[in-house]
Amino acid sequence: MPAQGRMPDRPNAPGGVGITLVPAKAEITGIPNRQTSPSIGICVSACSSFTSADRIAISSTFGSWQEAAAMSRFCGVLLLICVGGGVIAQESGLRDQREIRSSKPSPDEQKARQAQKLFAAAVIEQRQDRLLDAIQSLEQCLQLDPAAIAPRKLLSHLYAAVGRTDDAIEQLQKITAAAPDDFDAWERAASLRKDKGESKAARDALRKAVETRSIQQNPERWLTLLNRLAVWSEKAKDMVAAEFALRELVRVLNEKQEPIRKAGVLTLAEIAQEKADALERLGEACLHNRKLDEAEQAFAESARLLASRKDAADAPRLARIEWQQAQTAEARGDAAKALAFLQSALRQRPSSPEPHRMLVRLLRQLDRSRDIIPQLEAFARADDKNVHLQLLLAEQYAENGRLLEVQKVFATLLESGPKPELYRALFKHYEKAHRHDMILKTLDERLAVVEDKNKTEEEREPANAHARAMYAVLRQKPALIRGLIPLAWNQQLQEFRKFNLNYRTYEVLGRLAARSGELQAAEALLRESLRNVPRRFDGGTCEALIGVLMAQKKYQAVIDLCTNHIADSDDNLFMFNYYQVVPHARLGNIKEALSINQTATELGADRNKFITRLQRVEILRWAGRYDEALKETDAILKEYSAKKEIRDAMRARAAVLSAKGEHGQAERELRKLFEQDPNDAGVCNDLGYQLAEQSRNLDESERLIRRAIELDRAEKSKGGSEDNEGDDIEENPAYLDSLAWVLFRKGQAADARRILEKAVAHPDTRDDITIWDHLGDVCYRLGDASEARSAWTRALENAKEERRMRKDSRSDEIQRKLQVLPKK
Repeated sequence: MPAQGRMPDRPNAPGGVGITLVPAKAEITGIPNRQTSPSIGICVSACSSFTSADRIAISSTFGSWQEAAAMSRFCGVLLLICVGGGVIAQESGLRDQREIRSSKPSPDEQKARQAQKLFAAAVIEQRQDRLLDAIQSLEQCLQLDPAAIAPRKLLSHLYAAVGRTDDAIEQLQKITAAAPDDFDAWERAASLRKDKGESKAARDALRKAVETRSIQQNPERWLTLLNRLAVWSEKAKDMVAAEFALRELVRVLNEKQEPIRKAGVLTLAEIAQEKADALERLGEACLHNRKLDEAEQAFAESARLLASRKDAADAPRLARIEWQQAQTAEARGDAAKALAFLQSALRQRPSSPEPHRMLVRLLRQLDRSRDIIPQLEAFARADDKNVHLQLLLAEQYAENGRLLEVQKVFATLLESGPKPELYRALFKHYEKAHRHDMILKTLDERLAVVEDKNKTEEEREPANAHARAMYAVLRQKPALIRGLIPLAWNQQLQEFRKFNLNYRTYEVLGRLAARSGELQAAEALLRESLRNVPRRFDGGTCEALIGVLMAQKKYQAVIDLCTNHIADSDDNLFMFNYYQVVPHARLGNIKEALSINQTATELGADRNKFITRLQRVEILRWAGRYDEALKETDAILKEYSAKKEIRDAMRARAAVLSAKGEHGQAERELRKLFEQDPNDAGVCNDLGYQLAEQSRNLDESERLIRRAIELDRAEKSKGGSEDNEGDDIEENPAYLDSLAWVLFRKGQAADARRILEKAVAHPDTRDDITIWDHLGDVCYRLGDASEARSAWTRALENAKEERRMRKDSRSDEIQRKLQVLPKK
């Protein structure tokens, strides 16, 4: 402990209130050479020995030093009375202590003294960072004296410091009810409500603070809170409240200019700058509120103040005000005046697209459309790095049918690198002009460079980057893809087709068509790509085609494709054996599927071998051969030691246990995995769905599944793959199904239906039996028998292959549910 028994200053402690302790033998002012008990020392110190840091801390707690000091002195004096050995100093000397003891206080006085002792104790405890003890002392204090303001204010600070925000707000409400002119309490309540996300209530409380009489004695705080109220209101788009705050801010800057300057808060130059800022913002609020005269006046005064500074650095701000004056004039219907302001503002080369768009609009209103392109061209030459301006110029070229100039603008912009947003804008112009052929040509030209083996890597890589950017745009435009497919097919039918589209162009279009749900067209395009691609490079195209065939349930076609490649001694024997397994299983050929799986396992190396082992577990589970599946997972767990492989095998084991009906064991396996890594999205989903299936711990289930969705989105956002580039991050449809199912179990059927309808629309799960079955259940619960019948019928159609694999399938249950529906 520091010398002289002094506690270290802690000016930054939460809600800090300082107390200085003095030693037991210290001299008290006016009482020389007399020993003082520790309790007396504490109390007298509480009254008169605060450090400057303590004064700052107490001021922040009580709103003003005078209020806190008065309360502390009062508390200290009364504590002297009730603590044995106390003394009271008077002008004539010392009163006899026996006289003090002989006077018996009334019950009310005893309660008051006890409350004051508790408050003093709380101040000391808070100073020592014993916040919970301080809270307890203050709560007891307020039970004895509910009308006391200072203890209640300190209690609100301590509640907030320990995270009891609602309790803190409740105390502040009691303070403002008893002392409505206490701006500090209103401000504190506003801050706490803002932290809670209660924006409207926070703004209301802050407005109460700036309207109190007490804040008028503190211009610095008044300015701060008015500006804060304006900012909060602007962010909330509450421009009426913003206008009020900004008007008051300007008024205070005008009326309190001299006190503000004398107090050293702001210099006269700084006051003028603050006023210019406030007037500009006031003009914006008035413009929004359609108070055009007042907006014009505020903008003009702000511009005058800035111009009087004669500072070149203010030029961009003056241009911004001119742009706002142009908006005001346009709102009045005065296009000529608006154009004059705007032309002046545009000389500062604004980066926002809106001023240039206003230029186009005003010129049309003034019947000067012929001037639009020349003026935009002049601005574009002077500001050739302004992408928004270049795009606007291209837009005007396109509207006038000047497609060649459009291409030149985009060619220049794309020199800096491939950006999906630029290709999105370019393709939009082509689409409006019904020139889908130009989109196809642009894509094909880039892919031709990628596949040209005579090109250097430095030439091919940029072309590949441009192709990826185009792919990212096209995969978001199903309607555009449907417009490209006939064009691709017409070119394919031409006699010299091998000199037209590159095989990669067909492959890309095939992938895009598949994503758009055009499966037949996708199959045809991918087969055309395979017809031209060199055999050693066709692996990726084959995988894409297999995916399309599987989506169409063309299982035999997949088998034929794979066996043909194997017969031709294809180098990738593992891949073509692996991709045959599931089609054979879907056709009910479990024995053949397992045999081919064994061949693939023998051909695979490292990770591929592990993947085929898990595939075997999946086939056995589908076939209802659970014991064999569990035996296989046990073997995998013994043979592999890598963390990821063990987790994948344990997840597969949990799925088998769940299918077998051993839900408790499945849950234990998943909880073990979750404890090892709570950031595994798959485990979070599996465990959450397991709980939902059993209607157990549904709140935990929902948290787990939502966490899985968040983790999955975060992982995809880090992607960088061709499929994710420039695209919105898609949510995993299986995870969406899990979320919908737990919401359904919790009685939130409407929300569940909305999510399930999104899940069944996804290309990867449009034929998923479970999701369609769940959608039927949800629709039935909502009383929509027609949609329930439709969903269950769709699920039953998709379950045909499941019935081929095993007898005890989900389809039996779906059949029973269809039978209970009323006849059409």
